[in-house]
Amino acid sequence: MVRLFSCLASLVLLTVLLCGSATAAGEYNYCSKVFGDFLPCISYVGGLSNQDPTGKCCQGIRKLNGRAKQNGEAPKKICQCIEDMTYVMNLAFVSSQVASLQDKCNLNLSFPISNAMDCSKVG
Repeated sequence: MVRLFSCLASLVLLTVLLCGSATAAGEYNYCSKVFGDFLPCISYVGGLSNQDPTGKCCQGIRKLNGRAKQNGEAPKKICQCIEDMTYVMNLAFVSSQVASLQDKCNLNLSFPISNAMDCSKVG
C-alpha cells in the first residue's frame, strides 16, 4: 500500500509539472511539500480506509497548518496544490471523513479540504 502511494505521488507530481499547473519551480517545490504532507491522509479523506487517520496523517496536517499561517497567500496555495493533486488522482473526498479529521487529529484546519473548494476565494 505504501509502495502504491509512493508511485502515485511520483506520478501526480510529474503530471502536475508536465501539465503546467505549477509552472514556476518554486510553486512546484511548494506543492511537492504539500503533497508529501497530505499523502498520508489520502486513504482516510478519500474513504479508502475505515480506520482513523494515522499519526503521520495528523502530523502532516499540522505541518500544513503551520505553513498556512506563514503568510496570507499560503492557505490559497495549499488549497490549489491539494485541488491539483486530487484532480490528477481523480479522488473525491468523503465529507464525513474530512469533517472528522479535525476532531480525530485534535486540530483546526487553516485551509479548505472539500470536493467543492474554490481556491480563488481562499484567503
